[in-house]
Amino acid sequence: MAERKPRADLVRIAGNKLRADLSDVVTEIALDFSVGSVAELAITAADPTGRLDGSPLAALGTTVTMTDDPQGSWEVGSIDAVYGAGIVWTYRCRSKLAKNLRQRFKSGAETNVSPTEWVKRKVRNAGGRVVAQPSQKQVAIGQAGKQDRQSVLDVIGSLAGELEWGWAEHGGTFYFGDAYWALTGGPKLPTWPVTWKKNPRSDALEMQVNLSDDDTESRGTLDLTLPHAFGRRLRPWHRIQLSDAGRYSGIWLVQSVSYLDDDVSTVDVSCNLPRKPAKKGGST
Repeated sequence: MAERKPRADLVRIAGNKLRADLSDVVTEIALDFSVGSVAELAITAADPTGRLDGSPLAALGTTVTMTDDPQGSWEVGSIDAVYGAGIVWTYRCRSKLAKNLRQRFKSGAETNVSPTEWVKRKVRNAGGRVVAQPSQKQVAIGQAGKQDRQSVLDVIGSLAGELEWGWAEHGGTFYFGDAYWALTGGPKLPTWPVTWKKNPRSDALEMQVNLSDDDTESRGTLDLTLPHAFGRRLRPWHRIQLSDAGRYSGIWLVQSVSYLDDDVSTVDVSCNLPRKPAKKGGST
C-alpha cells in the first residue's frame, strides 16, 4: 500500500512554495465541501521546534493555494495550536468569497425584491459568480429578529430556509436554489458516471444506499467511497450517474465531499435523491 503523505509540495503560501523544512512537518491536508456550509481546507502540522510560528502560514488572512486545486485561492481564517512536546498547528482556510459573505453588515429591510436577485447582487458585490434558480417577489428582505448586524450568508441561510432551498459554494461560484432544481441539472454542473463491480475505472469502492417513503424532501440517500484521483474532482450539486446497481441505478445529487489530499486516501461522497416539490414556492 502506498504511503499516505500529504501533498504539501503543492501548497503555496502568499504565492510562494513552502520551504522543504516546513513542508516536512505537514501531517495532513483535509478538504471538506458540503451543501449549506462554507468549504474548508485544513492544514495540520506537527512542529517539534516551532518553526511554523514565524511562517506566513501562521498569519490570519494569508492566501493559500494548491497548484492543482480548481477551487482557486483560500485564506487562513482560524489557527489552532496545541502545545506539548512540540506544537500541533491546524490552519483552517476558506475561500475569499466565503470570507466576504460572512462579513457582518447593518441595513434596513428591502421591499419588492426577489431572493434570487438579492443573492445575485450581494454575491457579485462580494466578488463571486452566481448561478441561481428564479424566484418570486418577496415582501421584504432584511435583518432577522432584533439583531443589529448579521452577515450576508446569514440572510441567505434565512432565505433558503423560507423557500426550502439550499446553497453551495465552490470554485468562486455561489449556487442557490432548491435541491430538485439541482438534481434536474439547473446549475449545469458535471455529471459523473459511477458503476458497481463493473468497471475498475468507474467503480465505487464501497456503497451504502437507503430508499424511504418517510422523508417528504428526499426519496433516498447514497454514500459512496471513491478512489482518490476520481472522487476529489466532485463537488456539492454535481450529479452521480449510478449504473449496474439494480433499483438504485440512476441520477443522484451530491451533497458533500470530504477527503485527505494525499493521493492515496479514499474520498467520502454523500448524495441524496430529492423529491419534486409539490409547489415551487420560489419559482416564477
